[in-house]
Amino acid sequence: MVFSSSPKYHSRATVVFGKDYLRNGNLLEAFAHCLPDFIANNSPEVCMDLMEKIVCRDDLWSNLQIILWNTQRSTSSAADKSRVFECCCNVLDVAFSVLEDSREVDWRAPEFGSLWQHFESFITNGFQGAFLGRATSFRISVIKAQFCKILLARFWDDIICKNVLSF
Repeated sequence: MVFSSSPKYHSRATVVFGKDYLRNGNLLEAFAHCLPDFIANNSPEVCMDLMEKIVCRDDLWSNLQIILWNTQRSTSSAADKSRVFECCCNVLDVAFSVLEDSREVDWRAPEFGSLWQHFESFITNGFQGAFLGRATSFRISVIKAQFCKILLARFWDDIICKNVLSF
């Protein structure tokens, strides 16, 4: 995983993840922790370029599904599952905010719809028997709202710009 927030590398924000690396919980956690700093220290164009590459080339939606599914099925403690879930939420928060106006990301991709299902399944089954605090419950609500906002924006775009009604 290589990307830099250094100004001299702005034009070279390169994705070197490889599709399988985002499935590793430790690498996902490191990525989730450094991504907000990268976004804060770079231009919107550089940030969008990076996130589009991570979504389109590195299959971010599929990799998040896999890590959610594997974590949900694991025998890990509730604290470990919560940590992985928070990392996924961090990445989704950034992805949704940076990619809101992206024309490169296919928001109708089956992988994006499946991500929603895996997210819901994790909430329902991954935290079974565990207490969800207010902060986690609020975070879940925010992510759900962001999913809906993205889908409604694409729906609105189809109606207004393309005169097409699609679901």
